[in-house]
Amino acid sequence: MDFSHTLRKQRLALGLAVVAGLSFAYAAVRDLQEDVSKTRFTGVITALAKDDASGSHNYDMFLKVDTVTGDATDFKHRNEISVDSFSWNESRAIGAPRPSMDAFVVTMPGSSASPKLFLYGAGGTRIPRVALSVKMKGGSEDFLKWVLTDAQVLSYKTVTNTHGDGVMDQVTFSFAKIETEMHQVLPDGSLGPAAKAGWDQRTNKAN
Repeated sequence: MDFSHTLRKQRLALGLAVVAGLSFAYAAVRDLQEDVSKTRFTGVITALAKDDASGSHNYDMFLKVDTVTGDATDFKHRNEISVDSFSWNESRAIGAPRPSMDAFVVTMPGSSASPKLFLYGAGGTRIPRVALSVKMKGGSEDFLKWVLTDAQVLSYKTVTNTHGDGVMDQVTFSFAKIETEMHQVLPDGSLGPAAKAGWDQRTNKAN
């Protein structure tokens, strides 16, 4: 099974999990804000694809990588990198001294940013800041943002085929600090108050 076929299956699964995944992530962020001192098993799995199970495009997602120029033309995210999907996972076992945080995985169409991301992975270049933003299709405000500080490209993978799926890149980022901000999307399309949280792996503390 080639990467593009696997990617299509992942998109379908991610689309089915969008609502549940976002609700869980929002609740997890809120719980972390209320009491970050508890030692308990915690797990956050966040994953989002811009298309739902029917293939309908529901979200616009963008990646801003310091010193890397992309092809996005959105008025708020011009020259950033258009994103197809992303996923990330963290967990903490009971009694463990620190959480286990996976690399942040982003899948995106090939673009003018691809060569530089490839070189950053090969050269081990440190990236001061990476920011992923999500908004509703056609919306003007981002309802979800993830920010990585002191990041590095751990892996870069690119693939295409003869079926017209285009060139796709998959990039994984490590990081020293991760922060998130999420707004509930209200029925009228406006955004509710922001829930914010962050974790610094260097100090092993919330920030």
